Amino acid sequence: MRTTSLKTIYFTHKELKIAIQDFLTHRSGRPDLAQHMTNSACEMEWTQKSGSGPSEFLIAVDVEVEDPR
Repeated sequence: MRTTSLKTIYFTHKELKIAIQDFLTHRSGRPDLAQHMTNSACEMEWTQKSGSGPSEFLIAVDVEVEDPR
C-alpha cells in the first residue's frame, strides 16, 4: 500500500485481495469464500450499471465453488 496524500490510498491487487478475504472471513462469516479466493486467481474491476444505477466492484474468481447455502 502507498499513499500520495492524506486523501488517496493505493492498494495493489494482492493487498486488495487480502482485504476482501479478511472481510469475507471476519465480517461476512464466509471463510469458505475467502479460502476459495486464496486458492484461485481472480480479476477485479469496477463496472457501471446502465442508466443511473450505481457502479459496482466486480470480483471474478476462477474455478467454481459449491455454495453451501
